[in-house]
Formats: sequence, C-alpha cells, structure tokens
Amino acid sequence: MGHCTSDHSDPIFGEEAHLALEDLGSERDPLKVATRLKASLEPELARRCAELHELRLRSRSRFCNEFPLYMTPPGLSRASSEAAANARAARIFSRLPRAWVSDATCGIGADTMALTRAGARVISSDIDPHLAACASANLIAYGHAARVVVADCLQPPALCDVLVLDPDRRSGGTRTLDPERWKPSLTEALELALQYEGACLKLAPAMETDAAGIPQDLPHHWQWVSVNRSLVELCLWTGALSSAGPREATLVRAGDIEASFTGDPVPTNPIPTEQREDPPYLHDPDPCLVRSRLLGTLAAELGLRALHPMLALLVGEAPASTPFLDSFRVLGSAPLDRRRVRNLLRAHDVGPIEVRKRGHPDPAEELARRFRGPGERRGTLFVTRLDRGHRAYLTEPA
Repeated sequence: MGHCTSDHSDPIFGEEAHLALEDLGSERDPLKVATRLKASLEPELARRCAELHELRLRSRSRFCNEFPLYMTPPGLSRASSEAAANARAARIFSRLPRAWVSDATCGIGADTMALTRAGARVISSDIDPHLAACASANLIAYGHAARVVVADCLQPPALCDVLVLDPDRRSGGTRTLDPERWKPSLTEALELALQYEGACLKLAPAMETDAAGIPQDLPHHWQWVSVNRSLVELCLWTGALSSAGPREATLVRAGDIEASFTGDPVPTNPIPTEQREDPPYLHDPDPCLVRSRLLGTLAAELGLRALHPMLALLVGEAPASTPFLDSFRVLGSAPLDRRRVRNLLRAHDVGPIEVRKRGHPDPAEELARRFRGPGERRGTLFVTRLDRGHRAYLTEPA
C-alpha cells in the first residue's frame, strides 16, 4: 500500500505564504491583515492568504489542539469539530484496532487527524484536489502519516476494513435534507458500507431516520452526538462498529465521551394540568436526547414526567443524577406578563437572567432584555407555551 500524496505546488502551501501567515499571529483587523500581506506577497496570493487567515481564526472554536492550517470555507463548514472527531476515532480504534480505515470524503482532514492520533492506520481521499492537498498539508504539519489521494468515494483507491463517509449535503450550493440528493446519495453510501467490515456514515442531525431504507442484512444503529450542549452530528454505524441498541445519544465534552444512553423511544408521561404552575424541579434535556427520541425513555428510567405533552422539559421532585439533564429548582412562576414577571424577579432579588424558551417565537436574548429584573442576583427564566398561553418559571441551578 503506497503513500499517495496530493499536489502541493499551489503557492498557498509554499514557504512564502506560510511565513506571511505566521507573522499575522492573531490579528483580527481586516485592514491591517490586508496591508501586511500585500507588503510581502503578490496581490492574488495576498488575497487568498487573507481569506485563509480569517478561516484559521474562525476554526479556533472547533479545534482544541491540532488546528487545521489549510482549508476552504466549504471544507471548514463540513469538518467535524476536534471533540466529535476524537470521540468517533476512539470508538473505531477500540472496536477494530488493527483495521485500515478509509476516510473517503476527508475534506480538510479533521477526521483523519483524529484517527491517526488515536492510533489508526488511514487512507484518506477526496474528489476535490485542493481539499485533498489541504488534508495532506494539515497532516504533515502535525507529523502524521499523509496517505492522501484524489479519488471519488464510490471508487475506493485502496482496500480497507472500515469506511468513514460524510456525504456532501449541498446540492447545487444549497443545503438539503433529501438524502437522495446528497453526493453520494444515502442509497449509494449504504451500498458502499456493505463492502466494509464496519462503517460510520456522518449524516445531517435533522434527518428523519425512519425512512432511511437501511438494507435488512446490514447491522446498524443511529447515534446523535452533542458537543457542549450543541447537536453536531448524526452518525449511522454499521457492521462490526454497530451496537445492540437501535438508538444512542452521546455527550461529548472536553474532547471525550462523557456519557452515552441507548434504547428504544417511548412517549413521555405528562403531569396533570393543575400541577404545572409550581413544579419542584425542571430538567432541561440535552438536544441529542431530544433528537434521538430517547427523552421519554430516560424519563421513565428516572421516574420523571413531562411538564406538557408537547414540550421537551421534564419535572421531578429532586435534581436528576444524569449529565443528559440540566436540573433547576423552581423558585416561582407567573403568566408571561412583564409586570408579573418583574415582580417575581424582584421577590427573589434577581436582575440579569438567562432565558431558556419552549414554544415562544422571540429570541431568547430579546426575552432576557425584556424581562430583566431589578435585583442583583442572576437567574434562569424558563419561558414555556402551555395550553392557556405562555408561563415563566424562575429557577436556579440545582
């Protein structure tokens, strides 16, 4: 199996551009960036370096240790965060440590970098020659083996045991949730997955899985991944990488898997209408739990009930002992009227508030400004739509 490298003749990968970008440091002023680059580079290269510098700054929120140095705007938008990629790589390497992995839509190389950090042997490919070159340069920059080739994912460049595939969900430049319009389509991706011992297909988190058309002879399970309470990925694991549970919600924090919960969906059991004004505790679920439809499953396991049948908000008598739920003690509640809410906040010396909303059309930040109290303490206000209008619950973290 040879080392296939992509073309680095593009001046953006050259020493001159590298030194000019290094000299910028963390400069954020676009005018200063442009002026300094034009002083040492020809105009077109200076323009491209300015764009790359801005992308590097934007990428810092998604990468903790190994920041990609080379990328494009579409490449960065499709790249997994370092935390999510690390969690996926650890799972693959723990299940199949001796496998060769095909990162068949490698983009800028975020998943390949995570896989190599975990110890896996990887062949990376992308149909876009410039993205393949970016991936290769990023791997080399951090001392990783760069086995990168320009290839169509449907025509694998080498025999491997595991497939990692991220279909392009922008048809004609517009994002779509229709899996048959992706490149490759979900049907093509599933046919490809059948050829491997195990596969991980990275799909749109908002995709409806019930009509996915999984082949009956393909073992699989679905995994919804959130990083720091933000839903980032839906993964379809197949073959030797799949688990017994059909659905899995996974929390990733600080770059590692903090917790996973598997099961079958069950409906939540709501509390009676007359108990909705003064619940002892509210439990706000992580979005991966809601999207995986495992909220009712966890609620039944913990003896919790829903505040309302249509709201992803649970009620209990005490704090919940699970990282999938943020627990809040309810200090009081009122109809969502500015005077009544401010009186509620005044009674508890609350001024600035964080708003967590369910079923209200206005942005949470606007509601926080509108209902800010006169006190000194900080509080959390849940704004919910119930059968008879909206209600506000003043809470404090449990």
